[in-house]
Amino acid sequence: VLTTNRIQALDPALQRRVDLDLHFGLPAATERMALWAVALGDELALQGDELCLLASVPLTGGDIVATVREVKLKKGELGVVALLTAARERARRVSMWG
Repeated sequence: VLTTNRIQALDPALQRRVDLDLHFGLPAATERMALWAVALGDELALQGDELCLLASVPLTGGDIVATVREVKLKKGELGVVALLTAARERARRVSMWG
């Protein structure tokens, strides 16, 4: 079993050895809202429009969890502005790799 979000980064020789390739696209905005709610848990109660704003950033579930973890480590507490800034930066970095 091999998983990656960056198939383009794999060597072509390795890609030829993959028997089955399943593609999972980015979660839809409504799915990202649920992912943000789960990742934040009870630590930050957000209003619907705040969740919509965060969900507008195209991230995977793993990226959302990593963004929450990063903000907690860097800022010590969670806030919508810090989360949105970190989410946009992560999306920018991820798109550079893809």
